[in-house]
Amino acid sequence: MNLPDKNRKQEFIEKVTELLGKEYVVTSHEEIEVRSRDTVPGRVQPLAFVYPSSTAEVSEIVKLANEFQIAIWPHSAGRNWGWGNSPLTEDSVTMILERMNKIIEVNEDLAYAVIEPGVTYEALNKYLKDHKIKLWTDCTGGPPKGSVLGNALDRGVGVTSYADHFSNLCGLEVVLPDGKIIRTGGYPASKNGTRYTYKWGAGPYIEGLFGQSNYGIVTHAGIWLMPEPESYFMFGFTMQREEKGQYISLLNTLRKMALDGVVPPSIHLTSGFTLLTILTQMFKEDVNDNYLTDEDMRRLDKKYGVGAWGFASGLYGRKEHVKAMRKIIVRELSPYGRLVWVDEYKVMIVKKMMPYLLRARKARNSLINMVLNQLLKASIPVVQALPHIFDIYKGVPTEYVLKRAYFKTRKERPESNIHVAKDQVGVMWFGPMVPNDGETVFEVMDCFRKKFAQHQFEFYITIMMISARTIVPFMGIFYRQEDASERERALAFYSELIEEALRRGYQQFRYSRLGWNSVYKNSPDLLEVNNKIKAVLDPNHIIAPGKFDIF
Repeated sequence: MNLPDKNRKQEFIEKVTELLGKEYVVTSHEEIEVRSRDTVPGRVQPLAFVYPSSTAEVSEIVKLANEFQIAIWPHSAGRNWGWGNSPLTEDSVTMILERMNKIIEVNEDLAYAVIEPGVTYEALNKYLKDHKIKLWTDCTGGPPKGSVLGNALDRGVGVTSYADHFSNLCGLEVVLPDGKIIRTGGYPASKNGTRYTYKWGAGPYIEGLFGQSNYGIVTHAGIWLMPEPESYFMFGFTMQREEKGQYISLLNTLRKMALDGVVPPSIHLTSGFTLLTILTQMFKEDVNDNYLTDEDMRRLDKKYGVGAWGFASGLYGRKEHVKAMRKIIVRELSPYGRLVWVDEYKVMIVKKMMPYLLRARKARNSLINMVLNQLLKASIPVVQALPHIFDIYKGVPTEYVLKRAYFKTRKERPESNIHVAKDQVGVMWFGPMVPNDGETVFEVMDCFRKKFAQHQFEFYITIMMISARTIVPFMGIFYRQEDASERERALAFYSELIEEALRRGYQQFRYSRLGWNSVYKNSPDLLEVNNKIKAVLDPNHIIAPGKFDIF
């Protein structure tokens, strides 16, 4: 692709400004610097940020981009923290779709919504509650202001039985790289038929082309929602010590329970350190400032009582069903650790007690702390987290889990209006997909655990079930952006993690832009096919050229 000269770039910006209005085209260097901040090293500042409000405007901008040979990098809400929001070249324009925030339809009987990409988890949840619609969203531990469609199109996952977000998309409207608008399903524009209720339509299935790709810009879609269950419990599980045989047996038991439909196929088994990142920050603790030692972890575990591993999960359904499943869960999981059951009443009690408990903690009342530990088997910070975790499992988004990203920062983390990228926090996610076999998962986890120790990064990991048959050992590299040497170490380490996963034959469930050039290292024939599709749909290389190494 020949990069446009300065005059052509300027003329493109002028044309887009005429279309959208000056307010929705950002070109000042100061604003671009702030808006392009990223949690992943090596961010690129684009030529401009543009904010269309409709499918028609997206289409017109894409047509102009073809005319002036300008690459467009579309984002739904621009909060893809830990994976990267940056384009690959400075001559690109970043398109943010947050103004396209209409909830077009909600069908309570058929349990779906039709929404635009600017609809956030927070907004959709509020709409359902305000209109007393008995449907739940599935949300993530990510930002409440993150896009529902953006996460689904990037194949993000949640925590309920609707956790596979891309599989719950049904019926897309897409602006193709030439500006043409298509709607999947094969129905006339005036009739939806089963556009939003049957994924496959007629003929070849093409919706999959628009997930983790650069073949078009999705401007609205149907998404299936979870009917509000008659009965909902959350249960928490803690394994105090990691013993290899028991741990492998636990993983295999959870797989069998998921295959049998006893638990949702979305269990997130979280390490003690991972929970600690939500509860505290390094600079507040008496620990090594650069890297937590084993002794540091032992002291922190004693202080917070996080255990070696734990998870929460929801149990949903008719009362009789939930009661029966609860008995099976107790029988199957009790040999491995401690179970705690939580319902709305217990959460209400915790919320009422919390101000008194926090005052007691501040006063360092050892008697109250001892009684609390005996009654709830948990520290005050862990109990404080309970209502937030409970809400996530009923589809209510929260900023609470976002605090984890600030664990290594040397300043107080915000309690609300959290924007990890603008705060210049350093975090990179890494998540290879592994067959859900306990021994295999443990062996892969142990390999990467040793690599984290070797490179002196804390081992942030969640063993994330993304289906009953597949596990993602979801890992995070937390680093200090302001420390150039630490930033370079993190970058080199991330590359090493990718190489190790590919050497073992494992792809990631999502890729940071830093790993795009490695995606098809083991399958160049697949890259060739994807580039042939790109050449037909996007001969001018307009939509995100280079994403997933597809140009």
